[in-house]
Amino acid sequence: MPTIQQANPVSWGTPLWEDLEPPRPIHQMMLNQVSFHEGDLRRVQYPYKDPLVVNLLVSICLVRRVIIDLGSSANIIAKWTFDQLKLATDQIRPTINPLVGFNGRRVEPIGIITLSVTAINRSLKENFVIVDIHPTYNLLMGQGWINRIEGVPSTLHQVMRCVSPNGQEVIDIWGDQVTTKEWYHITIYPTDKGKKLLK
Repeated sequence: MPTIQQANPVSWGTPLWEDLEPPRPIHQMMLNQVSFHEGDLRRVQYPYKDPLVVNLLVSICLVRRVIIDLGSSANIIAKWTFDQLKLATDQIRPTINPLVGFNGRRVEPIGIITLSVTAINRSLKENFVIVDIHPTYNLLMGQGWINRIEGVPSTLHQVMRCVSPNGQEVIDIWGDQVTTKEWYHITIYPTDKGKKLLK
């Protein structure tokens, strides 16, 4: 059975910031019309201090608990999620860059894999850094993907507004607060069922 091996930091491999999609003209006029209003808050569950967590089609699977993170320069997939999706290990490439967390601690990635991410009727090929961690979220989508999909996220309104592929309209990706709250409760107050889900 093929195994996923640790890739040591070396002077070759795939940079974390490599863009796979050619840049397209930014629909500046439509972006200028992106706004949020009081009506968006009707979908929000109170009280809340939730991050923006959505569901995305990755490869051929609907993946829940995908966090939208403007503070990350890379897309991240946990090894646990990688295994659950039954992705091919021979597609993993080494990377030259470690990840640096909020506390300055370095995490050496297992490698990088390219996956198709589909949202708002548009599929993009995205690099994901694979890390061996206990995940709170299945995927983390960083700044690069947010910019390429021309998205404007709002945690207040629990939605990311995106310009459609033809640049003619705005399409919403709504947050999944129910899943976020359930998983938070399982993580903080694990029951026997929750412990099984966290394994």
